[in-house]
Amino acid sequence: MNLLRKMNYPARLLPQSDYKKIEWSNDLCPLFLLRYTPSQDLLDDVNKLKEEYIAKQTDHLRDLSTNLLGEFLIEDNKIEIIEKEKDFFCEWNEGDEASEPVYNIDFVINENRGCFYWNIGEIISLKFSHTDHIGNNDYHLNFMVLHTPVKCNFWHFSIRVFSENQKEISTLTVRAGLKKTLWRKAKEQLREYAIIETPEFGSLNSKHYKR
Repeated sequence: MNLLRKMNYPARLLPQSDYKKIEWSNDLCPLFLLRYTPSQDLLDDVNKLKEEYIAKQTDHLRDLSTNLLGEFLIEDNKIEIIEKEKDFFCEWNEGDEASEPVYNIDFVINENRGCFYWNIGEIISLKFSHTDHIGNNDYHLNFMVLHTPVKCNFWHFSIRVFSENQKEISTLTVRAGLKKTLWRKAKEQLREYAIIETPEFGSLNSKHYKR
């Protein structure tokens, strides 16, 4: 039986009064991000991660939701928040109170869920490009990994796509079709570097998140 069935919502996931937001550090590079999937059937007919598990829609790549492995454990991906009206997914800022979900009221354990992983160092080192023949422009793109904690999960991180001038794709003043093309390219890269097998992972030193 999953241990989460026997306990309250894990306190280790909640923001604490002495926590601060995690700034970028190279100490994050050896660590891994987890993204949950609705099923444990991860692979398609050619033995690659199913494309929709990266993101169902290309514009979801404006802010791709993941979790930092360490204090967040692999079995935590089974936690499914079912109460959508409360502030569990509101952004957490220093000084804010955490919001603790209650079992069978706010969250359940969804045993059907699966997950896959990305190595942070690998993701941020990826560079890719696209030539827009209509506008006669070249776009050079990269990923950034940002700490985006929410009130029920301090370890929530986002992957976002940036152009060479460090503008997010969503903020570029280009036609909508081009944005979708750039996000599609990003999606292909993320799919290529997704890790299916469970990695050996460590934890971030507390100096990065404790005040």
